[in-house]
Amino acid sequence: FFRVTRADDPIVYLPYRDPFHHVGTEVFYRGDTTHGHRVCDGSGEDPACAGQADDAEVAVMLLQCLVPRACGHMRYLQPVRRAGAMSSQACRSGSRGTLLP
Repeated sequence: FFRVTRADDPIVYLPYRDPFHHVGTEVFYRGDTTHGHRVCDGSGEDPACAGQADDAEVAVMLLQCLVPRACGHMRYLQPVRRAGAMSSQACRSGSRGTLLP
């Protein structure tokens, strides 16, 4: 299995390492999906991935989560594409998309 993480998601840094240890291979996103991802070393605690934030950085990230749109935990797999037949705008307008050209 894979554990998907974002650098600005405070939840991935919890619980603290001792006595806990994350397992599995981590897929780490430094920012949004346009920045790409890194498949980490498989240790569960790769310092080049989510293992790099210190306690002060995690505390700041947790405070940012008081505003949900500023919280990294709420922004996985962004940017979200908002155009086309499957967009929320198309659904509201009642338009019908086509699957074939």
